[in-house]
Amino acid sequence: MELADKVQRLRRGLSNAELGKAAGCSATNIHSIARAGRQPSFAVGVRLARALGVPADWLGDDAQDWPPPPSMEDQTAALVRQALESRGMMGELADEERELLSAWRQLGPEGRAELRGYIRGLHSGTQAPETALSPKDRELLRRVKAILADSPDQAGQADRGVG
Repeated sequence: MELADKVQRLRRGLSNAELGKAAGCSATNIHSIARAGRQPSFAVGVRLARALGVPADWLGDDAQDWPPPPSMEDQTAALVRQALESRGMMGELADEERELLSAWRQLGPEGRAELRGYIRGLHSGTQAPETALSPKDRELLRRVKAILADSPDQAGQADRGVG
């Protein structure tokens, strides 16, 4: 499936201007990609994929058909759900889910990568890798770990690699 067709199917009613704003480019650029079949620059392609919620490699590869694979955010949400289900916490999560989603949206790329590693570690029983985080991301990650842990004390232990 060609890039232009993928963009048309994924744009969910967004105008060229709205999609361009979300992807950090002009409405004219979106028109030339979605209607005229022009190939975007690598940077625009990555931002466009992010704005459409799909992996950039899928969007740019005409050999890959519909439907798109799950986005990294969807994969992370599934990992969170699995970790919470394994801890018997799915029934009590309405407020906590909103808090997790809010924290996730505030994290930068490094913080999201760290959180994905932490969640995978929770799910598989292994320690998550540490990365260099900004102070804001470190605080948001601490909050998420506290929600996922049985208690705030256990979240602190997880930060220190204890218990």
